[in-house]
Amino acid sequence: GRSSATLPRVREFFAGRPGMQGLLAMLMALSVLLLVTMLFITHNSLDSAVVRGDSDQQRQWMAQQFSRIHSSQLRLEERLQAIDGRLDGLVSNGLPQASQPLLAQPASAAADTVAPERGLRQPSAAKEGRAKRHARGSASAAGCEGERRPYHVLLTAQDSLYQAWQTRIMYYHYQRQRAADPCGEVGGFTRMLNSATGRPDALMAEIPTVLVDQLTPGSGCREGGDTCDFGFPVMNRPHGVAQLLAKMGRGEVPQIVEDYVLITETDHVFLRPLPNRATPDRPVCYPFGYMKAEAPELRPIVSRYGFDPSVVDPCGPSPVLIH
Repeated sequence: GRSSATLPRVREFFAGRPGMQGLLAMLMALSVLLLVTMLFITHNSLDSAVVRGDSDQQRQWMAQQFSRIHSSQLRLEERLQAIDGRLDGLVSNGLPQASQPLLAQPASAAADTVAPERGLRQPSAAKEGRAKRHARGSASAAGCEGERRPYHVLLTAQDSLYQAWQTRIMYYHYQRQRAADPCGEVGGFTRMLNSATGRPDALMAEIPTVLVDQLTPGSGCREGGDTCDFGFPVMNRPHGVAQLLAKMGRGEVPQIVEDYVLITETDHVFLRPLPNRATPDRPVCYPFGYMKAEAPELRPIVSRYGFDPSVVDPCGPSPVLIH
């Protein structure tokens, strides 16, 4: 985030230094390789544990695996912090000094400030107007023929340097696909940022963002009720969507004008425009083979919340395209 304002100059700096380009590429490739290896090992081990273990042992084992993944992510973030530090060193030694980053500004100086009493993002009038015009343009493009059913892209993100890098890549490819097909169904964009501090980050200066509160992390907060993630950070996604809808209902953030919403994550990348195959009564999602509601260990849990396991789709909270 600290390097966002100077990134164009850094690219120019790297352009004439192939050796530095190779160093940066090697560090990023190593980080990605570590993450892929951890996920592969965890996935294979999880399949084994589900087959041979009882439900209590499975829950304990899964909690240990989530802890290992979290530790791996922290190590990756340390590597990214090191890369970020090298970029700062290049800027200070070989490039003009950048302007002060958004995070270093007082709340009153930022375009989007935070109300201390509620921790809510208060959009400036100018930015709110731009966001509304952006959404209206996505709902009806001038000169386009045929029936369009545009959807709003809702990116769910956590406040970390790791996901900030992913977010910028994801948003870049979203912009490419939208520009390639102005009459397509890819509509407006909102990043829903789950933040533990409630403060704006540097990416809010370039990506439409709504701040929502993050659940208390850790498996030891079981007495926290609806404010605890029980060691499962993915719970922040539905928790954040509920807050976003409440904020729109109170008029605190711009309304989403599209009839459909695509819920995505920071590691999703658009390779081509995604057509809207959803209907008002039938959403579209990506099926996950391990999310089987009829599995013996999951059937009691699904039934407890009033759902028939035989009709529950094997989908998570994203990617989902829904009316």
